[in-house]
Amino acid sequence: MIFLIIASQTEGVFLPFSLAELIIVCFSIFILYYVSKMFFHLYKYKNKRLETLKNFGLNTLAVFGVIYFSFQLLWGFNYQRLSIDKIFELNIQKSSSTEVVELCKILIKNLNSLRENLNEDKNGVMELPIIKDIC
Repeated sequence: MIFLIIASQTEGVFLPFSLAELIIVCFSIFILYYVSKMFFHLYKYKNKRLETLKNFGLNTLAVFGVIYFSFQLLWGFNYQRLSIDKIFELNIQKSSSTEVVELCKILIKNLNSLRENLNEDKNGVMELPIIKDIC
């Protein structure tokens, strides 16, 4: 709920683009810098080429290790978990297209009746009562 308030008031104020895009661009620039620095050291210090390549390889493995560990910790466990039907021992059956169409009609009817109870502004856009009550 607090996130809704902050997001609605700061939308597009600080950054006119996604924060993830900024992180990806900065990471790409850093990789280009690091690889060019490695080539510079290979050219400048010809007697330390093996050491430079070894350090570059170890640093690259360390970065990929941190990225892989972070992925597994933050998102990767979702790939190994049981599906919801197996957790709740649900019997999943295939539905015919007529059943899906009938379900869609019922849901549309229910949503249309719920839509009538929502407040709208002069342009017909729904007003969020949560943010209006808090502010």
